[in-house]
Amino acid sequence: MLRIENLNVSYGKREVLTDISLSVKAGEVLAVLGHNGAGKTTLLKSVVSLVHAVSGSIYMDDVQLCNTSPRTAALAGIRLLPSEFRGIFSSRTVLDNLKVAMPPSTYRDREKQRAEIAYCLGIFPDLEQKLNQPAGSLSGGQQQMVAMAVAMMGHPKVLLLDEPSIGLSPNLVQRLLDEVKRLAQKTDLSVIVVEQNASAALRIADQVAALRTGVIIHQAAARDINQEQLWDLF
Repeated sequence: MLRIENLNVSYGKREVLTDISLSVKAGEVLAVLGHNGAGKTTLLKSVVSLVHAVSGSIYMDDVQLCNTSPRTAALAGIRLLPSEFRGIFSSRTVLDNLKVAMPPSTYRDREKQRAEIAYCLGIFPDLEQKLNQPAGSLSGGQQQMVAMAVAMMGHPKVLLLDEPSIGLSPNLVQRLLDEVKRLAQKTDLSVIVVEQNASAALRIADQVAALRTGVIIHQAAARDINQEQLWDLF
């Protein structure tokens, strides 16, 4: 389980996150909603120590991760897919992208390499026919799927998705988020998805936390929130 307790983050004198406490269990999707500037991306970056906190705690299975390093977070099984780029090499094939992301234990073991690729293709079977195509030649939705497959190399425990719907059509957004839900259920993965598309995120979420100017203004089970309440929150 990933637990965030009383997290406070500032950029200089500007407080960005105030007393944030959240948790997400294995197989669960937590949607973090809010407008631009609410602190959503900062929250995800704090989990992997790309941004350091003023105070608070971040635990992965009771191991303290707050203010350690991105490498420590990765070794604990946490992967971040940022919104700024999809995290793939566009000119390289899908297969090359998967190989680059393989854990060090597989580097000289072809059998382990095949097992890792088979694991990812079992999660994302649509990619099997695309393995030898340049990743940049695929559609936006397929590229996002490649990025998630890359992130799943090494069997992480937690996946952090920052605005995965950016640049995608509404139909592709829903398909992508449906894949996220299926992935969580199939692999017992914990997922935190940051989204401005509140209605789409709500459809796949188990929990919802709404942020406004760095403060959680509402937190509940997704089944207890309706569309009208979302409009009230934002």
